[in-house]
Amino acid sequence: MMAHYFVVMRGQINLDELYTAPGDYKYYDNGFNLTAFSVTLVAVILSLGGKFIPFMEPLSRVSWFVGVIVAFAAYALLKKRTTAEKTGEQKTIG
Repeated sequence: MMAHYFVVMRGQINLDELYTAPGDYKYYDNGFNLTAFSVTLVAVILSLGGKFIPFMEPLSRVSWFVGVIVAFAAYALLKKRTTAEKTGEQKTIG
C-alpha cells in the first residue's frame, strides 16, 4: 500500500474515482490486484524461506525487513511498468 501511494500514485489519490468502475483503479482483474498478490507471495517466500531452505537462513534473521523492502521495490517497479504500458507512456534513457 505504501509503494502504491508514494511511488505509483505519487501521493495523489482521487477519492471520487476510488469507488467507481471507470476510475484510475481499473487495472484490477475481477477485484484482485494480481501484481500485489504476486509480489506478496514472492516476499513471503523470501522472508520465510530461511526456515525451510538452509541456504536462505541468514535472511530469516531479518525477515521483516526483507519482506517489506522486497515487496515495496518489486511492487513499485512492476506497477510503474504496467501503468506506463497501459497509458502509452514511453520511457527514454539518458
